[in-house]
Amino acid sequence: MSISHHHKDYLMLLAMTIKPRKSAPVPIYSEPNNDTERTARPNPDRLAYRIDEVATMLGVSRSFIYLEIKARRLHPVKLGRCTVIRADEVRRYLGTEAGLADTKLP
Repeated sequence: MSISHHHKDYLMLLAMTIKPRKSAPVPIYSEPNNDTERTARPNPDRLAYRIDEVATMLGVSRSFIYLEIKARRLHPVKLGRCTVIRADEVRRYLGTEAGLADTKLP
């Protein structure tokens, strides 16, 4: 199937008018901003952590945390629409999964 001369001109004109998008550079590392960014650093005063915070602390993906919840090895708590995992539950999970029963979060 061949393209007519009219269509070729149109495609050429279209190609000349479309400018490639310049995407913003993705930072390799950025310092956490305490005002706007939530950090996933363990805090002994915290009672619970969000799913993404637990994943970051354990060095696994959010999907892995959800799989552990589905397998009933990790027990979340719902606070309204937010799903959190209690700090003592994270310690229990670490103890049973890694044999570290007396593990303390820093």
